[in-house]
Amino acid sequence: MKNYAPIVIFTYLRLKTLKKTIEYLKKNKLSKSTNLIIFSDGSRSAIDKSQVEQVRNYIKKIKGFKKVTINLRKKNYGLAKNIKKGVTEVINRFGKAIILEDDIIVSNNFLNYMNLALDFYKDQKKVWHINAYNFSNHKECEKGNEYYFSRLMNCWGWATWKDRWKYFDDNKKKTYNSFSKKEIYDFNINNKFNYWQQIEKNLNNQINSWAIFWYASIFKNGGLCLTPQKTLSHNIGYDSFSQNIPNEKNIFKNIPRSFFNKNDKKIYFSKHIVEDKNNLRSIERIISKKTKKSFLTRLKVKISNRLNFLSFEKANFFSKYFLFSNYNSINVNEFKVQSFKNQKNDFNIIDSPSLKLFFDSINFYKKHYGKFPKTILDFGGGLGENILVLRKLFGIKISCTIIENKTLVEILKKNKINHCKFYSNLEGINKYKEFDLVICSASLEYVKNADQTLDKLKNFTNKLIVIGRINLGDDKYFKIQSSTLEQNVPYIENLPHNKKKMIFYPYRNLSLKKLINNLKSFKIIYKKKDQNNKLNIIFKKI
Repeated sequence: MKNYAPIVIFTYLRLKTLKKTIEYLKKNKLSKSTNLIIFSDGSRSAIDKSQVEQVRNYIKKIKGFKKVTINLRKKNYGLAKNIKKGVTEVINRFGKAIILEDDIIVSNNFLNYMNLALDFYKDQKKVWHINAYNFSNHKECEKGNEYYFSRLMNCWGWATWKDRWKYFDDNKKKTYNSFSKKEIYDFNINNKFNYWQQIEKNLNNQINSWAIFWYASIFKNGGLCLTPQKTLSHNIGYDSFSQNIPNEKNIFKNIPRSFFNKNDKKIYFSKHIVEDKNNLRSIERIISKKTKKSFLTRLKVKISNRLNFLSFEKANFFSKYFLFSNYNSINVNEFKVQSFKNQKNDFNIIDSPSLKLFFDSINFYKKHYGKFPKTILDFGGGLGENILVLRKLFGIKISCTIIENKTLVEILKKNKINHCKFYSNLEGINKYKEFDLVICSASLEYVKNADQTLDKLKNFTNKLIVIGRINLGDDKYFKIQSSTLEQNVPYIENLPHNKKKMIFYPYRNLSLKKLINNLKSFKIIYKKKDQNNKLNIIFKKI
């Protein structure tokens, strides 16, 4: 029997997508002759423990492969660490590996392609990586061979060898300092897409990614990636969890029917190993179309980034009447509500910074008080997606009161969205009401007077106050923040067509010293920056 490369799958919470990943892998004839090795990441807390257990109960029953080996992480590694350690362990043992995450589905000839490519290019040291995915999917690519070589690495189903993977280097500072300006230009696909910013964000501890460093390792060593003209994989859980719960009605809608057809066509590879410049130019054109902003939009962003205002009123006036948007704008809040309704209760937000902070806050409460909180006041809590995820996925029932802008609250009432109690100001809440937990997640920066707001909020609890995802800095001036509509909701699937529209609203950085002074009757029990380099602080009443 031929020595097929083992399949390595990394999983955490995504049971629905994991089942699809396994289902489509088993449609490959070679699955029965292939070893499957699964790395199941551990839970982060008591909140996600049951979800992890559901995944583990499922993987213990998987059949249809030559052998199934399961590695259960005792603690939560996180995706980057889990993949780095897991791939290294497997590839050192077998010399090669095919890697998938638990939200990737593959075509029925995926394993055949991967194994043939691994064998054919084993001794061709210029070839470092085998891509399964091609985002252009032959729609605008020049005609030519079925497979071509590109500098671009994609990790939605991939394979490599031990003697290439050993050069994987995720030393942030070393990588950052090793690139010349010309190399950064080439790394960014001739400056058409800013991949380099991921290196910078890793260096600044804003994100924790392994894939960009594998791309950088390949690039710096002059390696190339074999890529199919017609994609052999699709991501069905693409979001911020890429750690996510999929919407079965929508994950397949953009996948062409031909992807699911049986394909027994014989595969031919080329020994001419050079980057395909025609395909590179096609990719540049596609990226340019997707990322190009109008001159007026670019001008608005440039101007807004340079302006300082002495008062909230002036910043808000400029944002509303010159840039035509602010936090109370009808179009902004209608977008939020329509996006919420489009999700149909399948919220792909499990790894969003807001939900992580929400989970951590509840865990700290349980740690200090021996039980889950019964009531939460969430200042700037959006449409209450966090509480819905807690209820649906983890069965935790908590009464949640949310303070949001007046326009949003009115639209929510009109649409009869009432899973939480929504108010447009703190005065609407009984002043004698006490909450177990008060949360301010990336919200105090956007109010007229953060100190006065915090003065009021602290009177609503005798237990915990959480101030998270804080923008620290000079709090003398108000500034204008720019973003797209889609960046103002915690999910990316099923959004209204105008999701790329730029919006603007005033904000002011917070002073850490003032925050602490304002909460003198509380003590800090937790203080740490998150993966996006935003500070999270949990205060406990003294």
